[in-house]
Amino acid sequence: MSAHTVTTAQHAFYPAGPSMGDLFEVRAGVPAIASLELASCFLESVYQTLQKMAEDPDADVIYGAAHLTAMARGVIGAVACGLAQTKGGDV
Repeated sequence: MSAHTVTTAQHAFYPAGPSMGDLFEVRAGVPAIASLELASCFLESVYQTLQKMAEDPDADVIYGAAHLTAMARGVIGAVACGLAQTKGGDV
């Protein structure tokens, strides 16, 4: 049995507007493990930001957490699509 490396599929995310489509895109072919590690780092940053905001609210900081969450979600979506393609399906 040969192991097949799961990689990301091309995956656009972060809507730019109703008629403009998505602003960002994850490239196809990035190893899933590296991609998920990066998504985990994004989410850790979000967690730390939210912890600090609970202690000392700053309205501007919350936008950074929202953007990092969207980036992590885009990366995870790309890995899910790549996994589905590896399995012969579609997400």
